Amino acid sequence: MARATSKNGSKPGSGEYLVIDSDESAADTELTLSSSETKPSRLVQVNVVYSASVTKNVTITLNSALGAAYDILLTTLALSGEAFKVYIPAFPIELGAGDVIDVVAEAGGGAVTSTLAVHSKVG
Repeated sequence: MARATSKNGSKPGSGEYLVIDSDESAADTELTLSSSETKPSRLVQVNVVYSASVTKNVTITLNSALGAAYDILLTTLALSGEAFKVYIPAFPIELGAGDVIDVVAEAGGGAVTSTLAVHSKVG
């Protein structure tokens, strides 16, 4: 898993920064990515990219630090003959300290790989 941070686009002195967690699967392998930010943050978007067009589902779940009873399936992205999708929440999704975004991409089949990225804003 890779993690990147950026202060680009943030107001000077605001303390805001963007965190991007990403990972790539091996060929024909299910991929699970969990965000790694431990501070309160806001989900900005999730990117899903397969190396070829697929018909697969990708689930995005808020895994609450309060326990499984508070977990929320945010969406299931259905790719149908597509290689990529972007999930941008229709309303702000605030993440508390310890909350995690879990993204699960089904195996692509054959030599197909998948890449996932979770973008969150801290501050």
